[in-house]
Amino acid sequence: MLAEASIGYRLDRLPLSRFHGRLLGLVAAGMFLDSFDIYIAGSVLAALIHDASPASALE
Repeated sequence: MLAEASIGYRLDRLPLSRFHGRLLGLVAAGMFLDSFDIYIAGSVLAALIHDASPASALE
């Protein structure tokens, strides 16, 4: 049990390196592009549904 506690303490004391910054940037970019894709798809879908409604076909 004592070894597990000292391992966690040792991991907490490790400094952040350039690798961690690059990994954070990669994850942030992926999350941004994923949310942007969902936003664009929702906008296009809403426009398509609006154009394909039966009321607009009668005009």
